[in-house]
Amino acid sequence: MVEDRNRTAVVVRVIAYCTVLGLGLLQALATRYAMQSDGISYLDMGDAIVRGDWGMAINAYWSPLYPLILGLAMRIVRPSPYWQFTVVHLVNFVIYAFAFVSFDFFLERLLADRAVTNGGDSSRDLSRWLIRSLGYLSFCQLTLSLITLERVSPDILMAGFVFLACGQLLHLRSRPTRIRSFALLGALLGVGYLAKAPLFPLSFLILGTAAVAGGEWRRRVPGVLTALLIFLSISGSYIAVISSAKGHLLFSDSPRINYLQIVDHASPGWYFQNLGLAGGRYIHPVRRLQGDLPIYEFAYPIKGTQPIWYDPSYWTEGAVPRIIPRVWVASVHNQLRAYVNLVRHGQLILLVCFLLLACGTGVGALWRNLREEWPILVFTFAGLAMYSLSIVLGRYVAVFFILISAVWLRAVKGPIGPRASRIRNVIAFAALAALGTGLVWSTHQVMSGSPASNTQWEVVRDLVGLGVPEGAKVARIGGPYSADWARLAGLTVVAEVPGNFAESFWSASNQDQAMVISVFKGLGVKAIIAAPPSQASQAGQGWHPLANGKFYALVF
Repeated sequence: MVEDRNRTAVVVRVIAYCTVLGLGLLQALATRYAMQSDGISYLDMGDAIVRGDWGMAINAYWSPLYPLILGLAMRIVRPSPYWQFTVVHLVNFVIYAFAFVSFDFFLERLLADRAVTNGGDSSRDLSRWLIRSLGYLSFCQLTLSLITLERVSPDILMAGFVFLACGQLLHLRSRPTRIRSFALLGALLGVGYLAKAPLFPLSFLILGTAAVAGGEWRRRVPGVLTALLIFLSISGSYIAVISSAKGHLLFSDSPRINYLQIVDHASPGWYFQNLGLAGGRYIHPVRRLQGDLPIYEFAYPIKGTQPIWYDPSYWTEGAVPRIIPRVWVASVHNQLRAYVNLVRHGQLILLVCFLLLACGTGVGALWRNLREEWPILVFTFAGLAMYSLSIVLGRYVAVFFILISAVWLRAVKGPIGPRASRIRNVIAFAALAALGTGLVWSTHQVMSGSPASNTQWEVVRDLVGLGVPEGAKVARIGGPYSADWARLAGLTVVAEVPGNFAESFWSASNQDQAMVISVFKGLGVKAIIAAPPSQASQAGQGWHPLANGKFYALVF
């Protein structure tokens, strides 16, 4: 019987790894040309770390581990501009594989923990192979739909460390005296903080939980203190660096900036001109130049492809978030609605499947089973509550949804009897089919919507043909939020007219256009790259189409 279970587990794992990793690779390849403004900043930071430019590498907004990984990949592979973003997405796929292996570890610890807390009675449980199958599909569904491999961000990397830490927490539940296991937990949390800053406050909750989970807290004190020391040694090193750079103690400046934007309504966009409801004053704001159209200049002192988004901590320095109860409550209400929308518009099938699975458990039994996994649920709901205080995005909270899914599967039990067992198995197979079909359909949509050409590289090719050299300063008018082409060409965007004013530029008089061009030229830029006008005839003399008219350039 044991041999049959082991053989089934191996078969399920092999199928799951092929499916989950295969779908991830397909999405990574389908979105291989995609890039965002965050990703450009991570790439620039990674280059700075690898070349030892610590003045640029120290950044209070972006966490360092993900940029380091990207920087090492760029240094090792040395891709041409055409292949640069493809290499980034292959790195994302490797991180995705790491996160899946980490989730598999967590799921195994959860199943082992279930065997202990059940006291050996598993007659009413879902079978292990079914829990594994549904758990793997839930991971794949939530990761590829909410985080995605299109997004160049450390969210999947942080998720991997969360799964490892939660799995280690379950392991320590029954082994309270193993110092090495506690030390490993502290190391995982410390490196996880370097992956993404929100794990820093949550780490103290995990360590506190490790101290009391399973009882016998006195026996756990030496281990917890060891874990805390290792965690603070790793995280404290980076905290000391950014705190020294900023002149005050902080573990990350992203909570402050997110609160300024989302709750205090600092505006506009990433230009940070108005404080909104915040207090203080901008010490060195982005410079707005005079003119009918808004022109923002940020040529110094921040370096990078897009200095305006490379270090938001610098441009917003001096602004102090202000908590106004009425406004704060309204913001939290909006974020809670965002949670509802995430489920309703993207994960409804998953929710329905899991609710149907629990139908035979009974509310009382389900609640008792869920309470047994309180260490994971406390951490999970604390994470969800933390994000509701500022901003809820699918890629931020996907890891917590995955944890809830796994714990829910662990808590589901069915009524005794052959007929009830058959009904439950039918529901379970229907859930597998529904999740699998949804994944196949979403993968098909991603593949069919993938671009046929590398537009950003085409822009670079045309700019080189127009004589714009690597390292030049350029300006832009409108266009996508991130200047992907600038990263590929090694250019620096030092000024711009915001995207929502691009059409205003093209419809302005020749005199007004000449004034904007004169301002840009006075900044010493080599070229102006603009979003295309709604009518190609609006582009005046001297403007050259790039990438078959997807952009226009004026070269000096």
